[in-house]
Amino acid sequence: MFHNDIAVADIDSVLTSKERNAIVDIARLSNILVTGEDLAYIIFTSGSTGTPKAAQVRHRSLSRYMYSLVGGNILKEKDIIMQISRCSFDTHVQDIMGTLTTGATLVMLHPGGIIDLRYLADVIEKKNVTCLTSVPTILQHYFSFLQQPNNISALRSLRSVCTGGEMCSVNLVNLILSAVAHYCTLWNLYGPAEATI
Repeated sequence: MFHNDIAVADIDSVLTSKERNAIVDIARLSNILVTGEDLAYIIFTSGSTGTPKAAQVRHRSLSRYMYSLVGGNILKEKDIIMQISRCSFDTHVQDIMGTLTTGATLVMLHPGGIIDLRYLADVIEKKNVTCLTSVPTILQHYFSFLQQPNNISALRSLRSVCTGGEMCSVNLVNLILSAVAHYCTLWNLYGPAEATI
């Protein structure tokens, strides 16, 4: 499953498995009818509006949100997306589902990788990451770290930086744009669960 820091899942072996259970599961899955009104998932928000709540996200809302990311040129098929958010955050769904539905490439960090700023910079540079999404607090730490000598080159591949989930300050906008304004767009997506999804 893991080879040289790369997680590999061989989907073909699952779909062509000769085990009887696999064949039964595939037959069962093929008979499921999903409409736009059906729930895609339920996620508990962080409570940025005051009280945490369970946000019920329908397929229609999720697909329209993903379509808006592509239509707004935030996400493209050729992009390399770095998945930063934990699975308990709504942006995790955006990173995973958005990447999969557009055919883009997904780069996942090792556990704890988000707090290792040197590792984060190295992954962005070595994997040529073009898009990342994070809360302003993490972006503040990351872009402050990158202002140090010899770190800014890690950002050359970025074309989209997305933020949401917290207020994005003018100081943070200026910090990010001072590093990437010539080749990258900063997007404030607020919170997908509250705003769109």
